[in-house]
Formats: sequence, structure tokens, C-alpha cells
Amino acid sequence: MMKLTIVSALLLVVVLTTGEASTSFRTSIIEEEAARSTPMRMEAMCMEQMMSQQMLSQCRMYVEKMMHKSLMNPTRGEEEECMDMCCQQLRSMDQECRCDAFKVAVHMPIQREQRDISKMTEEKIMREAERMYSQCNLSPRTCHMSRSA
Repeated sequence: MMKLTIVSALLLVVVLTTGEASTSFRTSIIEEEAARSTPMRMEAMCMEQMMSQQMLSQCRMYVEKMMHKSLMNPTRGEEEECMDMCCQQLRSMDQECRCDAFKVAVHMPIQREQRDISKMTEEKIMREAERMYSQCNLSPRTCHMSRSA
């Protein structure tokens, strides 16, 4: 009887250990698959959000106004309204998507008019865009711009 109890206990330990190992193995496979697909899913989700916000049209419009300030000469109220609408578009996006989407929106008008703006003007626009983003009081608090987005 004692041998039967010991064998039963060992058998139970083996079954539990095997089941636990199997669960651990399945969990690690699922985690690996999720890690591989998450960046792609995140990128697609961010692109979808950006599209739903018309590629941050208000942010692009604000940058265009900065670029052509001397030509368009918008009033202070128009600038503030455009900036408020840009911030609103950014707020409607997930935090993880905001900065990258903003960078794309800022670079679109710059790339379109690359021949007509100087490097110094482009750097000034980048600094202004960083300032603008931080004034939206979003998370992340800052969005560092670079020449290539």
C-alpha cells in the first residue's frame, strides 16, 4: 500500500510538472508572437488614427502658415485657432502615436517646398514645431523634431 501511495504521489508530481512546463512553453510562444506582431500592429493602428485625423491637416496647415508667414500674414487669432485645432487632432490620438504622427505632419509641407526654403528656415520651423507641440500640453510632453521623419 505504501508503494502505491509513493507511486501515486510521484505520478501526480510528474503530471503537474509536465502540465506546468507545457503551459509555460505555450505562454512563451504566445509572448514571442505578440512581441513580433506588436510593432506592426502599433504602426498600423497609428496610421489608421492619423488617417482619421486627416493626416493632422490642422498641424500641416499651421506649419504652412509658418513657412509663408510673410506671404499670408495671418492674424494672431487665425494662428491660435489653427494651433488649437492641431492640438485637438493630436489629443484624439493615442499617446504612443502622437509624436511620430506630428513629425510626419510637420515634414510634409517642408518636403513639398524643399527647394524654396533654406536650411536655416527649416531649422526655425522645427524649433517652432517643437514649441507648438509642447504648448498642446500632451503626453509625451515633448516631441523632438529632426530633419528626417
